[in-house]
Amino acid sequence: MKKKVRVIVCSLVVLGLVVIGGGVFAANYYYSKLDTTAALKHEDVAVNDSLTAKEKETQVVNIAIFGIDQDGDGSNGRSDATKVISLDMKNKKVKLSSFQRDTMIFIPDGENGFDKLNHAYWYGEAPLTLKTLNYNFDLDITRYVAFNFNAIEKIIDTVGGVEIDVRPEEKKVTNDYIRSMNGASDDDVDAPELQESGLQLL
Repeated sequence: MKKKVRVIVCSLVVLGLVVIGGGVFAANYYYSKLDTTAALKHEDVAVNDSLTAKEKETQVVNIAIFGIDQDGDGSNGRSDATKVISLDMKNKKVKLSSFQRDTMIFIPDGENGFDKLNHAYWYGEAPLTLKTLNYNFDLDITRYVAFNFNAIEKIIDTVGGVEIDVRPEEKKVTNDYIRSMNGASDDDVDAPELQESGLQLL
């Protein structure tokens, strides 16, 4: 009986080590694919002095999320999706705010003046976009995550794809985009074109 218990315990320990080791390996693998930047200072991204202590008081952490229309052409791209996720640590709540890409807004840098919000990323990447959001909406954002087309493709593949109901009139345009994306990279497997409309796992 004791021998059987020892075998079971040893098996569970080995299984636990394999799971933990696999998790660490996966975390290291995906983290190595990220481009990280130095921490942004409040003064670099136009955070009002009155807001610098507010994060500690309210325990609300704001993080910007940018979806960039960048496909490896060497440009900064534009932030066609701009969200702010607010983590309320005190009340255990999460809120998501969305900013429209074509909002005419003041970009507080040099000669940029008024322009569309998504152009701030084109002019100065994430730091200028954060500066624009903070300046115009009195926010305190110094943290961000940005995804380009390649990252979104990998995220969607990782979660097993997304189901989209493709209408008949959308099939040709969808296939045009699939061909375009297939031609943009030589180091992956080409996605198949759609043979019919209707619900598709993409």
